[in-house]
Amino acid sequence: MQPRVTIGFPVYNGEAFLEEALQSVLSQSFEDFELLIADNASTDRTPAICEAVAGADARVRYVRHKTNIGASPNFNFVINQAHGDYFRVAHHDDVLEPGCLEACVSVLDSSPEVVLAFTQSVTIDQEGKVLPRDRSLPYQLLQTRPSERFDFSLSTFLFKRREGMLNAVFGLMRTLDLVATGGVGSYMHGDHILLSQMALRGFFMEFPETLFRRRDHPDRSMRVHQHSNITDWIDPIGGKAAHNSLIFREFLAAIRRAPIVPSEKIRATRILATRFSQFYAMRLGIGSPRNGH
Repeated sequence: MQPRVTIGFPVYNGEAFLEEALQSVLSQSFEDFELLIADNASTDRTPAICEAVAGADARVRYVRHKTNIGASPNFNFVINQAHGDYFRVAHHDDVLEPGCLEACVSVLDSSPEVVLAFTQSVTIDQEGKVLPRDRSLPYQLLQTRPSERFDFSLSTFLFKRREGMLNAVFGLMRTLDLVATGGVGSYMHGDHILLSQMALRGFFMEFPETLFRRRDHPDRSMRVHQHSNITDWIDPIGGKAAHNSLIFREFLAAIRRAPIVPSEKIRATRILATRFSQFYAMRLGIGSPRNGH
């Protein structure tokens, strides 16, 4: 039978925390899901761990790529292979509390206008200890006009990267809406543009409990690759340098693809031009954002 939820699990050489992460997924109180593991040609114990889990639980599908196709293509692979009505991505070093999936499903089931539901989180270190951090600012998007939700998402990305924004990337999304966005682009910040595309499609709602533990550790992919060619890590074949003109064009393409009325597309396009102008002015030290974001 078709599962209600697909949990996409792209992974590469994740043996250090993999078993704990997989167990946290399989121990969810909401059980009607499939776990799709996409192994990006790992060279450590990842394949053995994943094969053992898949052999013990019928909800697990394990796919191993012959070569490393890159982080973004692997993320898009699990999106496009999803069978569930809802989709969530999970990483090998993070931990879900048992009620995480159930909480987000309850939001999407009860609110058709919500396209993404996520929970509050804490950050843990490699030993699982909770790390101190600044207060997580909200990233709920409940504005009626798509252009207003887009403005909040865009302004947050350009001017103030909020913790809530990062949590939303790991939210539970409506699969049809997610697939329609085309997934994550093969460049830095593709996940933030994905969020803006989803914002044009509906509301974001945060469940007011801490049910997600995001791990920060020295071997995180973004930290390991920040001093090398990160574009090759993202996509060794189709990766692009994330210069500002590319990011602007991708936001513009997101507006054009959005299923919204022409007047909202025009308004969102004007907002895009205004915010990027403010962004450049701020970088030159001659201005700041006029909104409160």
